[in-house]
Amino acid sequence: MNDKQYAKDLEDLRPKLVRRARRYTESMAEAEDLAQEAIIRVWLRLRADPPITNLQAYVVSAMRRLAMRRPPAEDELTEADAPKIAAEAPNRLAAAEVMMAVHALPDDQAELLIGYA
Repeated sequence: MNDKQYAKDLEDLRPKLVRRARRYTESMAEAEDLAQEAIIRVWLRLRADPPITNLQAYVVSAMRRLAMRRPPAEDELTEADAPKIAAEAPNRLAAAEVMMAVHALPDDQAELLIGYA
């Protein structure tokens, strides 16, 4: 079977996979993500030996294994669990942008600004 045929077969299976994925997830968006992840993993596996003989069973099995690996919804990070320390990255990025702008100025203007800083 060639790549075009596999792609068509996987696309035809997608609605069934999303319906099946709804059993493992709490929302339609999560079900679509789970089905898509299973399709991608199977697509990457298609070129390996031995060949997949029953594509639908293989994709459903892969999706089931992925669903079992996902953390339960209550284990997800919430605002209460989030770090209390403010992130430094935005400040560092802003400072780097300012320094790039200063270095783009003519030398006399850059020295003047750096001297006042």
